[in-house]
Amino acid sequence: MSEANEEAEGPKISTYLRSGIVDGPPISPFITVAEDIEWFRDVWLTTELQPSELRRGSATLRRLLVDGLLHDAWKLHEMAAFPTVAGPDLLAIAALYGHEVRHGVSVIAGGAVRTGVVTCAFGAWKVRNATTGVGPDADGGFGVSVEQMARRAGIPTEKNELLAIAEKVQKIGKYLGNAGAIRRGHAISRRSIIQYFANYAGGVHLDKIKATNPNKHATFLLIEELEKSAQMSDLNGVFYELLSIGQAVGRSETLLELAAVIRSNSKGTPLHNGRT
Repeated sequence: MSEANEEAEGPKISTYLRSGIVDGPPISPFITVAEDIEWFRDVWLTTELQPSELRRGSATLRRLLVDGLLHDAWKLHEMAAFPTVAGPDLLAIAALYGHEVRHGVSVIAGGAVRTGVVTCAFGAWKVRNATTGVGPDADGGFGVSVEQMARRAGIPTEKNELLAIAEKVQKIGKYLGNAGAIRRGHAISRRSIIQYFANYAGGVHLDKIKATNPNKHATFLLIEELEKSAQMSDLNGVFYELLSIGQAVGRSETLLELAAVIRSNSKGTPLHNGRT
């Protein structure tokens, strides 16, 4: 390749980042990504955040996970493999207990630490009425089973089949695409829950979304229903799921490794923290 072509393409990633190849200490353009990951670790994992604080933090989750900022930082820093997070596989837990998505009334994946307890797969399912035998597919008269999985935080738990799917390690893309909730027989992705707070909660952009993407609008309406029909500890279910997603980011070993690499390729104090 000629020098002219190399100049046209711009500096390679490794040249841009690694010390000793360019003059002066290297500076990563993604210092705010490191700050945000550390913020989820230092604040979301240690503080009993209130709904207003969680709602504001949803903008950071959107930028990192939905808008692709985290992916860009990962790619630029030439990290190995793919970033991963751990969280409940809601559909696998449901199947383990004999439930089908179409029978979910209001169910939250969860997995966050709140008041010293980790809770996941909580909510209500339509089941066969033990007295009358009416099944969950009937229009009425079926039974309802209210369930949850919970354990004390900070206490070592014996590895077993249930724990493996309650704390399943997944690539971030798959984690976001998997169900964070079920409402009236519809699985709702974690990505949609993050977008709900950014684009719908409080009525923002509601008319525009309804006109341009009726499917997304319908999903957001289901999430809104969950705010009123599922509760865990002192939070409604949707906020609890948002908390769970943020905590999953904060405890991810691969993302904390990324934050450390960004720090090692940066200098000085950033002018802002990258959050709203």
